[in-house]
Amino acid sequence: DMPGATPSAELLATSAGCPQQAYRYKHNVYGLQFHMEITNESMQGMIAHCPGDLKPSRFVQSASELAQQDLTAIN
Repeated sequence: DMPGATPSAELLATSAGCPQQAYRYKHNVYGLQFHMEITNESMQGMIAHCPGDLKPSRFVQSASELAQQDLTAIN
């Protein structure tokens, strides 16, 4: 989800997968779009409970691709 920013917010970072990666608003407020580090268990839970979020696209893996990953090393 990428809500709109106010006209006075400064876009600081973008990527091909996320055109709104980071914003600065005034001098001390930042907004960041990122992914959380997840475990194998939480990945299985998201696959089971949020199947509608896995719509095929360039930056979305299928449920079977996600389920095959071992996330132990990133935790």
